[in-house]
Amino acid sequence: MGDAQHSLVGRSFDWPVESGHFTVNPRGLKKEALSPEADSLPLKWESRFGSVTYTQLGPEFPYGGMNEKGLTIESLHSAPGNSYPGKDSSPAVNESQWIQFQLDTAATVEDVIENASKVRIAKGLVDEHYFICDPTGNCAVIDFEDGKQVVYSGEKLNARICTNDRTGKVQANLRGIKQSRKLDSETPFPESVLAPVAEFPSDEDFKDPISHAMSTLEKVKRGNTQLQIVYDMKNRKFHFKTPGQPIKIVDMSNLDFSFKPSYQVLDLDTVKESTGNVTHQFRALTDADYAQLKLRASSASMPDFAYAVEALRAYSLHMLQSRNILVSDGHNCKVEESADSLISQIERFRGVLKNSREKRDSVSLHSACWVGDIESVTSLAKSLAPNVDLPNDYGLTPIQLAVTNRSTEAANIVRVLLENGANFYQLNKDGRTLLQIAENGGALPEVIRLLGNYPTK
Repeated sequence: MGDAQHSLVGRSFDWPVESGHFTVNPRGLKKEALSPEADSLPLKWESRFGSVTYTQLGPEFPYGGMNEKGLTIESLHSAPGNSYPGKDSSPAVNESQWIQFQLDTAATVEDVIENASKVRIAKGLVDEHYFICDPTGNCAVIDFEDGKQVVYSGEKLNARICTNDRTGKVQANLRGIKQSRKLDSETPFPESVLAPVAEFPSDEDFKDPISHAMSTLEKVKRGNTQLQIVYDMKNRKFHFKTPGQPIKIVDMSNLDFSFKPSYQVLDLDTVKESTGNVTHQFRALTDADYAQLKLRASSASMPDFAYAVEALRAYSLHMLQSRNILVSDGHNCKVEESADSLISQIERFRGVLKNSREKRDSVSLHSACWVGDIESVTSLAKSLAPNVDLPNDYGLTPIQLAVTNRSTEAANIVRVLLENGANFYQLNKDGRTLLQIAENGGALPEVIRLLGNYPTK
């Protein structure tokens, strides 16, 4: 939303981990993507524009932000079953550095769309999609549906909104609401919350658009909302608040985006009780800041993110120091590891990512098998193959859940799992075979037939 003086984007950040940093990203830094895939061609680029980004992983790996041209990008987790396109010859970048790459090199939404067509995302921790806007009010959503990159812009972007659901589905639902200008008990969530917020503003709302945007974010606030941000793209400012604290402002026109030997950050814990303009409180990033990021992730029972912070620290600071500028201040961050040690850290990071992806995808695969979601099962099974037999907290593998599902797709789900490496011969904790589990669980006849015809040892 906006007026002649403002063009605004609002973000509500809902997540288990609190706090984090706003980071100043300088111009003129040559970068190489940290690809989760050791055999991929990494994307390389040089930052043309300075930016400020929000992160809980450390510099260069943001969740979202705005550059000095006013271009704003935010990421949200994708719907289950969405996935990035498969490997090809394009240079690869992980989902978080994709944001930094775009903020470093793009000035407009059109630039982002063009850049996106030339690179490939190699999944690190999560599947994400992106909401992009520039000061002209032009916006787009880049989503990844059924393994294909899909751009929603212009008339295809009926409402300038992005949620965690599939963009096509959300846009279709909002289109119907917009045409009828009516909400009823059949309106799906979150569209029922977002529609009046985004589509029906009054004239009064435009008298103070910043306040209206902040109050809008309050309407969609949840119990785990850690941060609310309103980007003022025309004026290169952003307003933000954390739970129970006053609104603060960062004015990017007062920041120095020239290269410095250490990253400059604004620690949300440090400025928690501050009010008004806090731009002057950016300071050099320290090792203690990284330690705090790791502690936050660990305390939120997210050890994979904590391990990632450690490896990403070495990687980010290595890029800074590759310009042969040493950090001499003992309080600032330093990379003391040798090149071999850095490679070791990156390999460990890749191992952490692989384990994390398998755990997360396995949980989603279990859920998809339980509810009979063939679309998600197909996508997740391909992603996990051949490791599709990770047990859940009750010791059940996805196929052991799938054989008792009574949806119309039950047999197809079992077939997809077997095709992607599910172990037909693995017994459950009670010593039962798949066929016995199916028979005792009241499986559909077609599932029984499929299992009965499977070759025995």
